[in-house]
Amino acid sequence: MARTPAGTARCKGCGKTGYDVGGLSGRYLCPDCGYERVRENAAQMHARSGPYWAKWRRNMAACVGGLLLDDMPANGNTEPHAR
Repeated sequence: MARTPAGTARCKGCGKTGYDVGGLSGRYLCPDCGYERVRENAAQMHARSGPYWAKWRRNMAACVGGLLLDDMPANGNTEPHAR
């Protein structure tokens, strides 16, 4: 992957360059967009709904070897993807 000159990378949220916002995070977010993502994540974790919550829930089940019933196929097969 080609490297871009310092400061020319763009924010994934708003599209501003690193020069415009004073630097980007490791995930290429400006401070404003990064803060907004943190607020969204905290709100979803508190409400126990939304895509951040669903990803956290799925990964927590997977770390102990479990599967969520939401991910099971409708045919009752115990494997996540029937062959």
